[in-house]
Amino acid sequence: QVEDLIVEGRELGQFVTVFIWYLRNLMLLKAAEGEEEVLEMTAEDIAVLKEEAMITEMDTIMRYIRIFSELSNQMRYAANKRVLLEMALIRLTKPAMEEDMGSLLQRVSDLERKLEDGYMPAKAVAQVVQGDQLVGEKEEVAKEVVEISAAQLEDLQLVERNWMRILKDIGGILLPAMADCKLEPVGENGLRLWFAVKGKYLIGSREECLAQLAHYVRERYGKDIRFSAELAGGGLMPDRVYVSREEAQSKFNMDIQFEDE
Repeated sequence: QVEDLIVEGRELGQFVTVFIWYLRNLMLLKAAEGEEEVLEMTAEDIAVLKEEAMITEMDTIMRYIRIFSELSNQMRYAANKRVLLEMALIRLTKPAMEEDMGSLLQRVSDLERKLEDGYMPAKAVAQVVQGDQLVGEKEEVAKEVVEISAAQLEDLQLVERNWMRILKDIGGILLPAMADCKLEPVGENGLRLWFAVKGKYLIGSREECLAQLAHYVRERYGKDIRFSAELAGGGLMPDRVYVSREEAQSKFNMDIQFEDE
């Protein structure tokens, strides 16, 4: 995206200023609790901002403003503004890289929210004991292997492989709402999107959003795929590995009879 800004001839310092103003509007919208008149924006822009506010925490917004305010000062006399901007964007998405209080608070807030939703890590840690001595830990990963048809696997792999490209090309609210979804094949030409966060699910499950996905995949890849959405209970996302029935059968080198799904 930074490359696109440069190709379009945008001034990076101006981009930083505009982004800070956008974050300011997002912060005020969450803090004002419905008092939209403080924003001096059109009703259409406020509606879009409200959707983005649903999937953004106040601590995160304030941390972003702090980082970009520091960046704005640094870029005034910098010879290579692009590098500074790219570093700041990476810092935004990886609070674990920083040890300041704002970043620590965001990391704690993220963990608290996941725990409140009933989140449990996908990897379980088992203690290794010899006699009465605890000698170490061993990671155990339990994944469910699901056999599907070759056509289902082809559709799944196509969309998974190009997922971020699809969301970026469609644009709008789809990228932040759907970026961390998990995909699951449903029927011969359907894919279900699993959401771990309710706010993102409320946006991504809308008919117009799912229709945009189907239209893009049909136009770009020539595939008629039906998209549906599901909210993961307690924030627990499905952890499955999909293999084709034909591949499973060839590995066993024997006839396998599958029950109808």
